[in-house]
Amino acid sequence: MLALRAIWLGFLSLLLWAIVTALTGTWWVGLLAAWALLAYGIVTGVSRYAQQREAQWQEVQRTYREYLAAKASADAAAAEAAAAAAEAEVAQAQIRLMREHPELFK
Repeated sequence: MLALRAIWLGFLSLLLWAIVTALTGTWWVGLLAAWALLAYGIVTGVSRYAQQREAQWQEVQRTYREYLAAKASADAAAAEAAAAAAEAEVAQAQIRLMREHPELFK
């Protein structure tokens, strides 16, 4: 896409050079007009490219924030599951202790 724009801009610059040269009768005025068009095209092209890159970077950051939120949620769920497993293990140990040593709980 960028190459097509560059070719199109070059063609328009040559056309502008020919028209301005024919109208003014001096080739250098046409050349200045063509250079001005090329400079404008380059500046706007670079600006568009920078905007696209910025939009892509914003998308990457948004996706990464979503990933971090999902990871934090998964980590929290894993921690809750581990805590529940630990509580179940403690309850089983208490039951076993009550069965093995009922005299402690009288």
